[in-house]
Amino acid sequence: MDIRYLHNGLPVKATDEPWIVNVLGVPYGGPYDGGTDYHGEFFTRDTDLWLDKFPKRPIVYYHGFDDPLPEIIGEELEWWRDEEGVWFKVLLDKSREYARRVYEAAKKGLATASSGAIGHLVRTKENGEIVVWPIGEISLMDESKRPANPLARVELAHAKAVFERAGLPHEAAIEAEVAVRRRKKARRAALMLGIPLDA
Repeated sequence: MDIRYLHNGLPVKATDEPWIVNVLGVPYGGPYDGGTDYHGEFFTRDTDLWLDKFPKRPIVYYHGFDDPLPEIIGEELEWWRDEEGVWFKVLLDKSREYARRVYEAAKKGLATASSGAIGHLVRTKENGEIVVWPIGEISLMDESKRPANPLARVELAHAKAVFERAGLPHEAAIEAEVAVRRRKKARRAALMLGIPLDA
């Protein structure tokens, strides 16, 4: 069955492969003004997704938002590109409740997907074109969830936890997010307290 990224609101279509779904995680263009997504951004064939940097991406339910620890609900088997975007073939873990919910929703044409990126590494142009989108996870959802942010970025603690729970190596770039967040927090605190900032 195909789980399509809910860019256009159309239902997904089922195929005959048990517990395997094809996920359009990175659609090119979008349904809104000028071919963008809800936030005025869009992927192109040239977007750097860092697909060569990690052997696989974790497959989670709803970006892990519903649980204290993100639940891994499947395994990425492969990925490919076509004229619509980048697809991920996913084997769902039928022992997981969320995976069963996604599978049932996909059979009814109601499942959706969203790619999450390592946020501090994302780069976009002024026109909304996404230049760099390091995919940190692929989220699948049943009909009870709709991605409020179709291009939700992965927070550091969440991204690291997702990779660790999936048993996948995470690069030093994820660790760097800690330093970036600490510097931003310290800078905000200094500005609020009126402390001058040195270079």
